[in-house]
Amino acid sequence: MLPNLQQFNQLLDISRDLASTRDLEILLRKILRVAVDLSNAETAHVFLYDETRGGLVLQSSTESRLDQIPQGNTVPTASIAGWVSEHRTPVIVADVGTDQRPFIQTESLLKAGTKSLIAVPLTAKEKIQGVLEVINKKQDFFKQEDAEILTVLAAQAAIAVENSRLYQQADLLNELVHELRTPLASVLTIAYLLKRNDLTEEQRQQFADSIAVEITRMNDMASSYLEYSRLEAGRLSFSTTSFDLKTLVTECCRTFKPKADEGGITFRITLPEQPLVIKADENKIKQVVINLLNNAIKYNQAGGLVIVRLWGNDQTVGFSIQDTGVGIPETDLPHVFEKFFRAHNIQETYPGTGLGLSICKRIVEIHGGTIGIQSQLNAGSTFTVELPICARECD
Repeated sequence: MLPNLQQFNQLLDISRDLASTRDLEILLRKILRVAVDLSNAETAHVFLYDETRGGLVLQSSTESRLDQIPQGNTVPTASIAGWVSEHRTPVIVADVGTDQRPFIQTESLLKAGTKSLIAVPLTAKEKIQGVLEVINKKQDFFKQEDAEILTVLAAQAAIAVENSRLYQQADLLNELVHELRTPLASVLTIAYLLKRNDLTEEQRQQFADSIAVEITRMNDMASSYLEYSRLEAGRLSFSTTSFDLKTLVTECCRTFKPKADEGGITFRITLPEQPLVIKADENKIKQVVINLLNNAIKYNQAGGLVIVRLWGNDQTVGFSIQDTGVGIPETDLPHVFEKFFRAHNIQETYPGTGLGLSICKRIVEIHGGTIGIQSQLNAGSTFTVELPICARECD
């Protein structure tokens, strides 16, 4: 059945709107709003495919409370969304209570009060982008025409989602090129100076050392960019194992102690008596700890402190890394986890790519955790990370 004139006009308007929207979060909110309107549904969800996790992840919803839907974890393949993603076929459940299909009967995400639903695949260029679900028609039950109109919307939405993801990668590349201009300009200037015949051997050595520093900076920036772009695109692989976070953090502190000693910086570590065993990617969590410890030393002062605390219970574990260093201006705090951002008080004095904290935040979020900061200018900063015991989906 073709959409009626009103629905056709809505689809035409949303098609133009989606095509011009680059921010993924805003885009998904628009898709959900139109999906609810077109189908006269109570609520709607969008699940996007994440290559890192190898499955669908709840990305956005019209519901203000998502307690019964596991954000941050992959949706089971036996679920309705999982089945739709695998078979790339819409599903109409006119009555949840009487539908005997196995993937509906075993659905673990259906909330009390769910009477009917439609799930349609988001497919662009034969690649699955995700699944759109609408829940409970406000009047009567969902019918075939509802699925057909949502399928048309899903086709437009999938292309917009793909374009948004590609735009984010291109935007990141543009920023990288911009950031590389400064060290490249320095190397070009030094290369020009090295051509002078009146340089002493000591000056030549100093210039050679400067080139090495700038090239190292560019290499670090390129490596950080590649990792960040893979995280954003869901192409960075994760390997989940069980390990003791207390042991991992202790070993990282031991590794950094010689560097701290050079600057007269003292480590203080507060550890719980019991192990803090979690299920996560040990190397990725170690990367977060190392980055935060390195910053705590790098931005500290001679004779300063680095205070490390760990804690945990039967559901979550956490750690904080506090320094007594330069701190961050209050106006800069909302931006510290943004890619390429560097606080104004450190830009000239301390080298860096501005990607380390962005990578840390993405790794922590992929594990279903949180990372936050408290800081005071010239008094130091405290980064706090909390992770669920089972930081990725436990089979």
